[in-house]
Amino acid sequence: MSTHNDGSHYDNHQQAAELHDKAAHAHLVGEQQGKQDHPTGHEQSRQALEHSQDAHLHTQAATVGH
Repeated sequence: MSTHNDGSHYDNHQQAAELHDKAAHAHLVGEQQGKQDHPTGHEQSRQALEHSQDAHLHTQAATVGH
């Protein structure tokens, strides 16, 4: 069987298998990191409400002194 890098068919197959495994691992890590980096819609809404409430309290505190 012909090869492009003067390696044996077995060596080429091994390299391809290793690259495939590395790509699968990288994909899995990317998915896991993506889940950590992007909160769910529910979590985003909860955070937005919390920030809104904090801003409201700060605004009230700032206007009471004037």
